[in-house]
Amino acid sequence: MFLSKLKIQGFKSFPDKTELNFTDGVTSIVGPNGCGKTNIVDAIRWVLGEQKASTLRSTKMEEVIFNGTKKKKPLNFCEATLTIENNKELLPIEYETLEITRRYFRNGDSEYYINKNQCRLKDIHEMFVDTGMSSGAYSVIELKMIESILSQNPTDRRTMIDEASGINNYNKQRAASTRRLISTKSDMERIYDIMSEVETNVKKLKLQMKRYERHKVLTEDLLASEILLHKKSIDLLDEKLNPLIESRKSMINSKDVLLTDLSKKEKKLDEAQNKFEKTRLKMELFQKNIKEIEDNIIKINQDIIVATEQVGHSNNQIDQSNKEITTKTAQLSAIQIEIKSMEKKISQLIPKIDKKQFDYNKLDENFQKLCVESDLIEKKITSFQDQHSQIINKINLIKNNIDSNERLISHNKNLIKNHRNEVQEAQKLYNESKISLDKLKINLSSEKKDKDKNSNELVKNESSISKIEQNLISLENHKNKLSKDLLKYKNKLDFYNKLITSKDGASNGNEYIIKKQDNYRKFILGRLEDLISCPKNLVAPLSMAIGKFSDYLVINKLSEAKEIVDFYQSKKMSFNFIILDQIPKSKKKISTDTLLAKIEFSPKLADFLYNLIGDFRILKESDISTNKKNNFIFSDSSKILSNGILRVNPNKYESAMYTKHEILEIEQKINKISKVDLIKLDKEISKENDKKNRLISSSLKIKELIKINEISLGDIKIEIEKYKFLIKEHDNKQRAINVNLNILEKEIIGSAIKSKELNQQATNLNKELKDLDREKIKISRDSSKAKNKILESRQKLERSKINLIEIINNKNSINNRINDYKQNEKEISNEITRYKEDVDKSKTLIKNLVESNNLLKKELKEFYK
Repeated sequence: MFLSKLKIQGFKSFPDKTELNFTDGVTSIVGPNGCGKTNIVDAIRWVLGEQKASTLRSTKMEEVIFNGTKKKKPLNFCEATLTIENNKELLPIEYETLEITRRYFRNGDSEYYINKNQCRLKDIHEMFVDTGMSSGAYSVIELKMIESILSQNPTDRRTMIDEASGINNYNKQRAASTRRLISTKSDMERIYDIMSEVETNVKKLKLQMKRYERHKVLTEDLLASEILLHKKSIDLLDEKLNPLIESRKSMINSKDVLLTDLSKKEKKLDEAQNKFEKTRLKMELFQKNIKEIEDNIIKINQDIIVATEQVGHSNNQIDQSNKEITTKTAQLSAIQIEIKSMEKKISQLIPKIDKKQFDYNKLDENFQKLCVESDLIEKKITSFQDQHSQIINKINLIKNNIDSNERLISHNKNLIKNHRNEVQEAQKLYNESKISLDKLKINLSSEKKDKDKNSNELVKNESSISKIEQNLISLENHKNKLSKDLLKYKNKLDFYNKLITSKDGASNGNEYIIKKQDNYRKFILGRLEDLISCPKNLVAPLSMAIGKFSDYLVINKLSEAKEIVDFYQSKKMSFNFIILDQIPKSKKKISTDTLLAKIEFSPKLADFLYNLIGDFRILKESDISTNKKNNFIFSDSSKILSNGILRVNPNKYESAMYTKHEILEIEQKINKISKVDLIKLDKEISKENDKKNRLISSSLKIKELIKINEISLGDIKIEIEKYKFLIKEHDNKQRAINVNLNILEKEIIGSAIKSKELNQQATNLNKELKDLDREKIKISRDSSKAKNKILESRQKLERSKINLIEIINNKNSINNRINDYKQNEKEISNEITRYKEDVDKSKTLIKNLVESNNLLKKELKEFYK
């Protein structure tokens, strides 16, 4: 992989498109200071994605765009394209030739391209991240960058080593993975918050659903009531409508009689209307004729007045035109006299002009001859001056060479002295570097031992952390399982509560009395289900046997029940009572194999329960064939026979007793999970996290120590390499200085010989210069005489020219005046002609107006007749 081509346009000092080709081998760019050599290096770094303006020797990124000169306008963008040959396929791309382009605009926008396809800056960074060619890598080294590398602190040096070894890519990936892990952990913590929020919303929505269902029932009742009301309203309206229909029929009959009378009267009205229309049309025609006559009279009077005014105006215009004709005729005769006078003056000036022109031409010819002679003299002077300047330049050049040789000799002597001092200094530094190198090797061995010790401790800690993390994962899984169970039990509890509240046949009066706690509460012994207790395994069979009676209220006397019903009768509530004094007494004994014998209850309930479930027996599947009694129930409640009715897999939740028992068990489980198990798990997780954090903290400290060890090792290795390099450099320096000493001594001898030769050349040139100065003085005298003659001739020529111009100007002035007078003469003649035409037109107009006026007066007399 190598750089083959660089194209630049608008980047710093390159306004035009510039293309640089890098062939095989080493390419050097040479030029004076400020010509743009470093700008080429900046362009390469900029294309590779450099974002720091300071690295590009600018204060802001906009300064990389060409900013204009006196001759060129500034550009609005800059662009650079780098061509790389991917012949060894080091870059992760299938092309052998890769073109990377970066374009930047003054508004701050940037565009990046790979093989002319637009891409992101990140794509370019990722492509070069492990190749050593990225913008931050050391493949592009600027001026003085080697000194900054040698003076770097350990952290910066570590970064450079990571970049060179390819570790930098993995460090970036590791940092990105760590950020993603932290983000995922925060997301997981947020999930539990969202779950709790959702559960709260679910409860609210369930409550809203109950209200909606209640609203729906009430709406349906309201709709039925409104339908009934509208039916009754329709019946009442029908009763009121019948007499109205009868009265409408009688009105229709009377309307027909009135319509016949109305039609007769309308016919008479139409006849009268037609007569009126005919009379009105005749009247309008008469009025129209009268109006036309009046309009014609007014128009004729107006025309007479206008014609009279025009006649008066035309007479005035004729008088005015006659006056103007008289005035213009007088002006015309005066102008003709003036023109004759001017033409006479011109004929007198022509001989004078010819004489002045002859004198001027003669003086001009003499002046031109003198100018030619002066030019020849000036050329000779210029030639002597050029020769003089050339000799002076040669003398100065020789003097400069002599001074340069003397400075070179002095400089070489100083260099010889300095080189001898440098040899001694290099020998001293060579010895010091060897001593420092031995000390660094001892320190390197010590740092390696410390690093190995810290690495072993880190491995132990990471193993312990791994075990704790596995334990934490299992604890978290167990916690999640408990949370799911808790959520499941809560949903189940809500379902059972809803089932109880929505159960068909439930008595709202029973619930009201239980909650009210008023004077009638003392009559209530309690619900039947609350007055019975049984083992857990018999709850389901007992609830199926009791059925709907489990929710009934138990009362001693019928009178007490009647008193309660009478009191709450206005509330229209339903009640379900078990009245003990109304139950027939049973003299039968309770058999030991019956369900009744296996439960506990108040003696007051014995007669009721015996009548209800006294003959129910608890059986297994295998006992059904031996049963000779009528009623039985399986221990798992899968079958129940009651008075000849067999129910298979009946719904256990039909009985509120079973549902309430299930609710109680679920509440116990919820309390156990939320108040015992989850708290215990949280403590264990917290304990494990504390252990993990302590170990992580310890590991981080050890890692810091290892990093310090690695940095120290790196520093020591660099220092060792540095001192090895310095030892070699000092040795090479001594040899190079000795070679330079021999060269300088030879140069001093050569410079002394050259100085003697130059002094001899300077002496010969000074002699030539003196001879040339004598000739120059002689020619200068001739030149001054010629210049004086030219000056006198020029003054005479100028005076003659001025006199000639004055006479010509006088002649031209008179000609101009004659032309002006002739133009005025022509204009006045035209005006006189125009005024005469206006007089003729006005007379014709007056004649026509008088005739028209007489005709109009005749018409007016006829109208009045």
